[in-house]
Amino acid sequence: MMELLDKYIEKVKSCEFVDRQIFPKKIGVYLIFEKDKIIYIGESKNLYERINLRHISGGNTYKNSAFRRSLCKRDNKKPGIELREWILSNCKFKYIEVENKDLCSLIEKTLIYYFRKQYKLLNK
Repeated sequence: MMELLDKYIEKVKSCEFVDRQIFPKKIGVYLIFEKDKIIYIGESKNLYERINLRHISGGNTYKNSAFRRSLCKRDNKKPGIELREWILSNCKFKYIEVENKDLCSLIEKTLIYYFRKQYKLLNK
């Protein structure tokens, strides 16, 4: 199992940044960067929806996004169009597809543990 997790860590390190519009509607793990620093790691059964409809939403609430909630708390921002514009201007994204939900959750937790040592993640 450790070899498999190491494989996914290396895969994340080597994957390129992608435009948020090309996220697939598939299961996987995603990383959000501010400049070149990872600030958030998450997993979803629909990567496109999670990034575009939950995290980058211009809505006036953050109840559907722990990432937005954490940003608001960290930067004393209010949810809405300003927060959306800040995310679009300052964040970059990476993702990897994963075969199943259980493995996806394990990889997310492993990546959070692995990168928490190097970066100040917004993840709890």
